[in-house]
Amino acid sequence: MDFHVYRAPGWQRSGLGLLLAGFNVTALAQGDSKLGSGAVVITATRTPELAEETLSAVTVIDSQEIARRQVLSLEELFQGEAGIQINNNGGLGKVSSVYLRGTEAEEVLVLVDGIRMGSVSLGTTAFQYLPVDQIDHVEIVRGPRSSMYGSEAIGGVIQIFTRRPADGFRSEANAATGSHSTQSYAGALSGQAERLGYSVSA
Repeated sequence: MDFHVYRAPGWQRSGLGLLLAGFNVTALAQGDSKLGSGAVVITATRTPELAEETLSAVTVIDSQEIARRQVLSLEELFQGEAGIQINNNGGLGKVSSVYLRGTEAEEVLVLVDGIRMGSVSLGTTAFQYLPVDQIDHVEIVRGPRSSMYGSEAIGGVIQIFTRRPADGFRSEANAATGSHSTQSYAGALSGQAERLGYSVSA
């Protein structure tokens, strides 16, 4: 399926937060700590590590790579990644399941900024509701992590890190069209008030 993505000129990208009734809302307390040059947060150990020095099977997909691939969903972003299998229960926007190294979807823990995500009814994460253009980077850790995260992490952990709101008020509008009369529209507002950052997207 071919897609064409359009963005309103002069509008900036903002942050993503918790899923709430079809909208993404977040309020983030801005910390003072920053990682040193070349360091990344690796979900495998819950501590900052250099990606090239970790002993775990980890893939980091950064914002530049996400933009280069021009994908419209996390399911598309995960396609082609080693050890990941995707089962889409319908067309675009339908429920999808992600498997790591042959384990069940319920055995793959998904975190968004450290918060566990999952559907109350299905038990799996609603990837279709997480807008890709609000993501800063993704860490995929393959292999058991039950000792750190519990039984939900038998297959591994996928952690999604969202964009932090920039200084001042920012807004963004996106539109995408594709084959089979497929259309997608999205908008986002974000900003900061002293040490509190906020973001709303739909």
